[in-house]
Amino acid sequence: MKEGDGLYCYERFFPADPLAAFVKFFYYFHGRSDQSERILPQSLAEITFNLGRDGMESFIVPAGCKPYFVVPSDLDRIIGVCLHPWALHALFNLPPGQLGDAKLPLTNVLRIPCEKMTGCITNATSPREMISNLDAYLTASIGDMQHIVIRDAIGFIDRQYGQIKLSRFYQRYSHSSRRLQMLFEESIGLSPKKYSRLKRFHYAVSLLTPAKSLTSLALDAGYYDQAHFVHEFRAFSGTHPRQFLQESNQLNAINARTWF
Repeated sequence: MKEGDGLYCYERFFPADPLAAFVKFFYYFHGRSDQSERILPQSLAEITFNLGRDGMESFIVPAGCKPYFVVPSDLDRIIGVCLHPWALHALFNLPPGQLGDAKLPLTNVLRIPCEKMTGCITNATSPREMISNLDAYLTASIGDMQHIVIRDAIGFIDRQYGQIKLSRFYQRYSHSSRRLQMLFEESIGLSPKKYSRLKRFHYAVSLLTPAKSLTSLALDAGYYDQAHFVHEFRAFSGTHPRQFLQESNQLNAINARTWF
């Protein structure tokens, strides 16, 4: 899937089974805009390689990462791996809760996998070949399929746009609420409550337009009232929803297509 409007080039590549259970998609991005953009927290984990003019840089962005700013023109040919929330733990035995909520250099977190994935890229001559090499490496990293309950629970929360009653949510599964919370923290680094809040926030962002009243939006997205919505929006984005609408949001528009 390829998109672009002159200011950016964005192309997605979807893996086949069994890797599709861990990697939602790969992407290639090249930006030309000099306008700084606020990147909202995602529910997917992400590994990125900025091929750069002065050497490659690689980063890991955990699910629920706090917002940060980028200038698209500084992203000189990005190869990205968008991972389902449980994949960091399943593929690399990495407890995401140890990462905190900030973007980190990949080599600081996964030194040997970083070296191997960097080799997959430097030994290729085109974005498609780079992604094919990464696909092969990650497929070979797949171990036993575990935590089926986490994948089911995340799918349920996603389908409800985060608008769930936690007491009823816990009743869906044979695990105790404490055990399910531990599995979430271990597998994706977020509690069921935090993940649900994030998905409700994503849904609210998808409804946000200059013409829509914040009170109406708040109720449609399952918040108690406008004040509750604005408080949650600030918690995840670092700004007021009306201020967010005034910012350049091309990259968030791209990300929003993969939220649900």
